[in-house]
Amino acid sequence: MTAEFFPCPSEFGRQRPCQYYKPDWKNREDVQSVLTARINQVRERCRAAYPYMFNASLSHFGRNSSNPGRQRSTMFMVNSRLKLAFAWMPKMGSSFWKRAWGPLSKAKTSDGSQPKAKQVGRKGLGGLFKEITTKYKDYTVYTIARSPWDRLVSVYREKCEKQANFRCTLGFGKGCMYSATFEKWLNCTMTWFSTERTEYYGHTDMTYQKSGVCDYPYTFIVLMENMAKETAYLFKQAGVADPLKAMNEVRNRTIRPVEVKNLSLSYTDYWKNVSQSVINRVRFYYRYEIWLYGYPETPFFISPDQSL
Repeated sequence: MTAEFFPCPSEFGRQRPCQYYKPDWKNREDVQSVLTARINQVRERCRAAYPYMFNASLSHFGRNSSNPGRQRSTMFMVNSRLKLAFAWMPKMGSSFWKRAWGPLSKAKTSDGSQPKAKQVGRKGLGGLFKEITTKYKDYTVYTIARSPWDRLVSVYREKCEKQANFRCTLGFGKGCMYSATFEKWLNCTMTWFSTERTEYYGHTDMTYQKSGVCDYPYTFIVLMENMAKETAYLFKQAGVADPLKAMNEVRNRTIRPVEVKNLSLSYTDYWKNVSQSVINRVRFYYRYEIWLYGYPETPFFISPDQSL
C-alpha cells in the first residue's frame, strides 16, 4: 500500500510528493479484460484486508468501526430488458445516470429493434441482493468507483463553492458550514468524520462500504475515470447499438454550471494550496479506498512516460 514518492515537476509550483501512476485501463481497448482484472483484484484485496477495512478502527484520529446501516442509502437502477443492474452513489456521476438510464434502457438494439423496457426502477442495496441468486442471477450487476482525490474536489465544488458565501450544505456539521477555502473545508470535514461528531454524509464516506463491494457479488466495477468507455462496453454487450451517442446527449444536458465555469481549472489545482499535513489526513482516512481500486496515494501524480 506504499508508493515511491519524489518531488513534483516544477509546474506544480511547490515541492510536493508525487507518484508515478499509470492505470491498467489507460489506452486499452480490451475492456472486458480490464473489467475482469479489476473485479478479481478487488475481491482478492477484500479477502486480504476485510477485518481491517470493516472491523478495526479506521483512523487514529478517533473514528470507530463502520456502521453497516450506512449501506442502506445506496440505490440500484434495474432494467430487465437489458438485464443490467447498476448501484449508483453520490459524486459518481449519479446526476448523469439518473437521466441517462432511461434513454439507454430504451435505445435501439443492434438488430434495429426498440422495445419498451419492462422495468426501469430503483431498489435498495439489501433488497436487490436478496434476489441476486434468483430473479437477477443472469444480470450484469455493476457499480462505479472514483478516486477520493477527485471526489472531494467535486463535493466541494457543488456543496460549497457554488453556494452563497461558501456556506456548505447537507450535514457537514455546523463547524464546517462556513469553510471558505478547500483546505479549511477538508481539515474540518476530516475532523468531524474522524470523531463521528456529525451525521453520516454519503458524498464523502468510503464507497467500498456504501456499495458493499466486499460483500455482494458484483459482476464488474467501473472506474469513473474511464466510465464512458467501460459503461459503453457494458451497454453494447447488453444489446444497445450506439450507447456512446445516448450518453453524450445526456451529458451535454446535465453538466452543472459550476463545472462549465471551472473547466479550465483542474482538480489538481485545488490541492496545490493544501498543506501536507491535511493531505496526509485525507490519505489515511481513504487508505483502503485508494488501495482497493489501485488509485494514487497523492493528488499529485505523473505518467511514467512524462519527463521530469
